[in-house]
Amino acid sequence: MKSNQNTKTTIILIIGILIPFSPIFINNLRITARDRHITSIYNDEFNHENLKISAVSKKIHIDNNWTATKAAGICTGNGTYSEPYIIEDLVIDGGGSGSCILIENSDVYFKIENCTLYDSEGGCVAGIYLLNVNNSQLIDNDCSSNDLGIHLSWGGYNNTITGNIVHNNGGGIFLSGSYYNTISGNIVKNNTFGGIYLLSSSDNTISGNTANDNNMLGIQLYDSYNNTISGNTANNNNLVGIQLFYSYNNTISENTVKNHSHFGIYIYNSTNNIFSGNIVNNNLLYGIYLEVCLNNTITKNSVSDNLFGICLDEESNENNIYLNCFTNNGLNALDHGSNNYWDNGTMGNYWSDYTGLDEDNDRIGDIPYNIAGTAGSQDNFPLMKCPLSLRGTGRIPIELIFLISVISGGVVINVATLLLIRRKRKRTE
Repeated sequence: MKSNQNTKTTIILIIGILIPFSPIFINNLRITARDRHITSIYNDEFNHENLKISAVSKKIHIDNNWTATKAAGICTGNGTYSEPYIIEDLVIDGGGSGSCILIENSDVYFKIENCTLYDSEGGCVAGIYLLNVNNSQLIDNDCSSNDLGIHLSWGGYNNTITGNIVHNNGGGIFLSGSYYNTISGNIVKNNTFGGIYLLSSSDNTISGNTANDNNMLGIQLYDSYNNTISGNTANNNNLVGIQLFYSYNNTISENTVKNHSHFGIYIYNSTNNIFSGNIVNNNLLYGIYLEVCLNNTITKNSVSDNLFGICLDEESNENNIYLNCFTNNGLNALDHGSNNYWDNGTMGNYWSDYTGLDEDNDRIGDIPYNIAGTAGSQDNFPLMKCPLSLRGTGRIPIELIFLISVISGGVVINVATLLLIRRKRKRTE
């Protein structure tokens, strides 16, 4: 089909651009990032606060020589868990060559805190670049106008990256060959490449981050496994909110993914992943798209107001889709694969366009819901009501989420509709 071919062409283009953070591509981007955004450090309120209390410093390079670094007055502390080395309150201009802070082959405990780092260039360099580093904490730093904001590379584990603002770089936060790290509570925005990337990395926790308004995508996993991606916001990125390539055994849960030109969540050649409790709304083409995917579980997600709610291509097989709410999509579901399961044997999904009845009042439709597409799939146990609750409360029905979405689009909802929902809730309590 022509539309399917266009989709594949777009996907191939995305793959070609992103694999795997090509230095040549970054070098092409760095001039744009620098010219367009170098003044952002003087315009951002967070940076103003940093500059008021911080000292200007030369670039820092530490290759397991912390004793000499301390003697030079660059850091304090002793490198232990209770008294880590600390680099703090610095402003470092990378000067267009190399990383602002480069730390290599370090196993001691240290912190980099409240620093402003900008204008690092040279191909995969960064505002903060950690190479084969363990036991670090990067806290409340501001990284802008770099090739990469923060780069944690090959062999790094037990590192924590939290509370940082990473903006207007070529790429935001990039983990390659790294494991057992925590990336939480960061703001990653307006980066030319995208927000948060994991390449060949495992057992990391990516939680509570805001990855919005990046030029290409919000969060990507490539050749990565056993990671937890939870509670993040990935909105208003140009192409894709959350993207998985060649990745397996990851859990993608409780994320909010809205307002993208192509895909909310895009999954390519990936297996045994769990997508649970995500809100995937208002994406121009697809809410969730699976291509060449096997045995993924998609459950308890709210997917609404997309052109296509969920789509599985002809090479996506044996995936499990149940207890989701598909509401007000142009087409709620499309299945071209084989042996995909749209219920768990007793319960299926909620479909806003389901026209069947529930004469026995068991809250399950009396006739199956037919899934569009060549697979001829059915949801054998379609739900008459959405089973989800508004995140964090466990009480407010998901219909209210959809009403809020409609209201935000400028449509007035009458009070009678709201009261009807309230009465329904009381009857079920």
